Amino acid sequence: MLCFHGTSLIFRKTIVQTVASHAGKGTNAFSETDNTTPPYFRNNDWIGPINKLSNIRFIEYKRTENESNVERAYRNMKEDNLKWNHEFWEEQNKRFIKAKDQFTAQMFKLKGSSVGMNEDGTKMVLSTDEMAQFYRLFLEEQKERMTKYNKDWYRRNVATILPGFRVFLDHVTKKLFS
Repeated sequence: MLCFHGTSLIFRKTIVQTVASHAGKGTNAFSETDNTTPPYFRNNDWIGPINKLSNIRFIEYKRTENESNVERAYRNMKEDNLKWNHEFWEEQNKRFIKAKDQFTAQMFKLKGSSVGMNEDGTKMVLSTDEMAQFYRLFLEEQKERMTKYNKDWYRRNVATILPGFRVFLDHVTKKLFS
């Protein structure tokens, strides 16, 4: 297990062993691949496997029994941002795959093959230049959507700075006066 400032990074090989050694009720962000869940109350963030559709790793953020309202609000904000990010990339990746499939089918049709297979039964592939043409066209089509995403992403992440600082001050105050 690898730790950075109290946050444990749990990789796919060790997650089953680590989760199995903890008891408690949890959520199901990790159940997609290993049928286990982190404990409901935990002292570290739990980072799960990559989601197959969005390519985003789900995170079960630190949650303690004596979580303050400030900490809860900050955690909820981070969870909302993660969910929003996952939903965006899931949809974006579906659009990409659909557009790529349409483009390759169209290119194979122009080459005289409707199935995308060579005569010897191997799969036909497009050249690097042909795929570069697709990527350029796709990015041009998605430019407005990606620009909006980037602006929203910056706005959402900057909005977490003040709540994160409040949590930091809350922790410092507790340590100094307890």
